[in-house]
Amino acid sequence: MATTFSENKISIIIPVYNAARYLEKSISSVLQQDYHNFELIIIDDGSTDTSFHICQEFAKTDQRITLKHIDNSGPANARNIGVHLCTGEFTFFLDADDYINKEALSIALKAIKESHADLLILDFKKVINGQLFPSLNSRHFSSNEILLTPKIKDSALNYLNAPNRNPLFAYSWGRLFRTDIIKKHQLSFNTELHTFEDVTFNFNYLHRCNKIHYIHIAAYNHLIHDGFGSATMTIGNNPEKLFDFKSAIFSIRDYLKKCSPSDDYTQQVGHAITTLTIIQLVRMCGQINTSNFLPIYNTINTFISTPEIKNCFKYYKAEKGNSVVMPYFLRSGLVIATIITSMYKAAKRYKR
Repeated sequence: MATTFSENKISIIIPVYNAARYLEKSISSVLQQDYHNFELIIIDDGSTDTSFHICQEFAKTDQRITLKHIDNSGPANARNIGVHLCTGEFTFFLDADDYINKEALSIALKAIKESHADLLILDFKKVINGQLFPSLNSRHFSSNEILLTPKIKDSALNYLNAPNRNPLFAYSWGRLFRTDIIKKHQLSFNTELHTFEDVTFNFNYLHRCNKIHYIHIAAYNHLIHDGFGSATMTIGNNPEKLFDFKSAIFSIRDYLKKCSPSDDYTQQVGHAITTLTIIQLVRMCGQINTSNFLPIYNTINTFISTPEIKNCFKYYKAEKGNSVVMPYFLRSGLVIATIITSMYKAAKRYKR
């Protein structure tokens, strides 16, 4: 028997982990929407602060809130559990430290119903120290736009060309997915990934899409945390998690091959892998110390020595301002030189 969903109902999923400082603003922004046919599914991912208590207090005030507490297992699993619980026609992901404008849901729903798109993407503002800044999407789109397969393919290629400057498919939050597409094809976030799991999910979803509706209105607000630690992501005892981007890049390659089976994307994939390797090396080596030096060294050595990855480095095309020496070190397998250069770049970038 086919699963049925409430027509025009939006399921909003918030994974929560130690976000007590931001939750009131985030949850309140949902409850204050001018569109009321939604359910808010909050998955507390084993928080150790007062997050769960805050969510409980909100759940007492609004019957549209479903709250579930799970053992800590990461945002990917929390989102998957949220999807399993949702009953809305559309699914909307919201991060616990972000918030949405009062009209966000009504704008998104009106647009996707009119265009019959498979995916609706809202533009967003970056929130840095309380100030709002435009997203990089605004450089590529000056107005609302319908993207059919050829333009989706172009956007995917743009991502491979400059992954850090093309956020259209970098995030799963701030967009309306059709719940029936997710559930029919059993799509889920890869719980083995700690980074870039959004990109992998997005392109697995895009395999089932023919039309995207991008809305130029920035109705989503994404908090950028200040400070070195948040900018680099704490590596803990698992430095290899910063190299999870390879799964995302290969999912993009698979999507492009679906669009144009006869085309070869080796060069674009190689360039993207090298670009993200350099970015993540700087983040990783910015956190290096005497206790984690050996694990980081071994992780880098193993990763850049993998034939599939090593073959990518020769396709890197350095644009003005990009590193030229780092790709050389990577191609040559010079791990110590790579670490020293990455430490220098991290100190310069994050002013440590």
